[in-house]
Amino acid sequence: MDAKLKIATAYAGGVQLELIEVVSGRSYYSDMLDTHEGLHHLGFMVNDLEKRLEVCKAQGIKVLQRGRIKMKLVTVDYAYLDTRAQGGIIFELIQTRIGPFKVKMNRFNHLFSAWTGLQ
Repeated sequence: MDAKLKIATAYAGGVQLELIEVVSGRSYYSDMLDTHEGLHHLGFMVNDLEKRLEVCKAQGIKVLQRGRIKMKLVTVDYAYLDTRAQGGIIFELIQTRIGPFKVKMNRFNHLFSAWTGLQ
């Protein structure tokens, strides 16, 4: 799918709110927007994405989409899981690295990487 997105993030304590707007083209989010508006997914920061995906696979949970976002030294790997039957919504697993180091993204790490130009 080829789309242009606008993404904004905000933090409240340990919670990240991410707003995604499809500006043009088709994306994974467009499929939902074709039928209704609302909450698309809940994301969870994990230390080991591959290990979590193995556990999900063993439980019969399928991956809907996987991807990688690379911004200078920051890499975000993610997977959307078909957990609608279990949780009523799509779950996303997110693993962030700065260089080779796995980190849990939080407000401080997000601001630090933006301030230092790592993103």
